[in-house]
Amino acid sequence: MTTVRAFQTISFCCLLLTGGAVFAQTPVDPMGGMGEKLAKLGGQMHVAAKKCGGYTEEQLEKMKAEQRKNSANLAMTEEAFDKAFAEGERLLEERWKNMSSAERAAACEEMKSIPDGV
Repeated sequence: MTTVRAFQTISFCCLLLTGGAVFAQTPVDPMGGMGEKLAKLGGQMHVAAKKCGGYTEEQLEKMKAEQRKNSANLAMTEEAFDKAFAEGERLLEERWKNMSSAERAAACEEMKSIPDGV
């Protein structure tokens, strides 16, 4: 699975799991908070991938490192990225705890059923 494909799959799943909550909770800044939003989404994707499987820890860490590196393009420091990423992880961990086992299974199944190229 390519990194881009993995990112697309996990991104879609996280948006389904969170209902877009990460975007609604991010304060507005001159750049629209894009870097922070993407870092939070990355954190949520990381948790979803761990919960649902299909990715090695090495793959997940490589994706996180690439996201951290690319956050500089949005005028974001590594420290700011790490803080937002951790917040995204926390948000999905919290949401995951409140989901029933059936909801968790359905979310993971949805994630795994996304066709290539989505």
